Amino acid sequence: MFNKIMFPTDFSMATNRIFDCINDFKRVGMTEAVFVHIVDERDESDVLQRTKWAEDAFKEYEERYKDEDFSITTIIRHGVPFIALNDIASKEAASLIVITSHGKSMIERMFLGSVAEKLIYHSEVPVLIEKVAIFEACEPEHCHEIAKRTFKHILFPTDWSECAQDVLNTIKRFKDIGMESVTVLHVMDVRNLKYHTNSKIKEFEDIDLEKLKVVKDELTAYGLNVETMLAAGIPYNEIKRAARETEITLVAMGVHGKGFIKEALLGSTAERVARHAFKPVLLLSHKKV
Repeated sequence: MFNKIMFPTDFSMATNRIFDCINDFKRVGMTEAVFVHIVDERDESDVLQRTKWAEDAFKEYEERYKDEDFSITTIIRHGVPFIALNDIASKEAASLIVITSHGKSMIERMFLGSVAEKLIYHSEVPVLIEKVAIFEACEPEHCHEIAKRTFKHILFPTDWSECAQDVLNTIKRFKDIGMESVTVLHVMDVRNLKYHTNSKIKEFEDIDLEKLKVVKDELTAYGLNVETMLAAGIPYNEIKRAARETEITLVAMGVHGKGFIKEALLGSTAERVARHAFKPVLLLSHKKV
């Protein structure tokens, strides 16, 4: 399914832990790994020196994986990280971008400022945000077990938008890469509910429960175990709560839509979920033609 996967790296120990498990991505269809390093030209340190350092590091990568049954491409680019990453993903026809939620230099800045939002907002390629803390908490030989479980039980937050429907259609295909269960979550945003009467809120609740049932029936028909959740609160808080309090292994959500999904790329929900949810997060874009 994800045959060509792009792995941006800053060569830090934290971000490189994902490479201990890179073989596991073959089970989601990877036949080619694209390793990318962006030399940020806005950094005042010597560009040529950092480029040479990256070239030497990639030579070690190529030697390490030369006998694997997937091909390796290494790319070093000068520029602004989110612009360069999206450009490379497009030109390389990557099917997935895998990044980590903390590290140093480029990757760290991505999740401390606006770069993450811009990367996610402009990317037409799904972005999988792995949690380095999970890998750091285990011995390298056990990290394979964690990676294999990534797509096993998915939390799917939906706002009933076209984008959410796109995510739902994508999720169905995950059965082929080991998905067994889906928890479908809809959050009734209390910031909107405060303007309505109790009877109207009950009406909204009944409508949402019926919609959840429709999605459950649709996914159950694919032979999946499906649970539904209806919550009232601030969307990103409820998504994080569901990720923390259930056995889900991955949050899969859209980045365009209405309500909290639209809000995500205006600087709130998606970034907060991606940054603070302890579980991996898969963000899928919705581009209207």
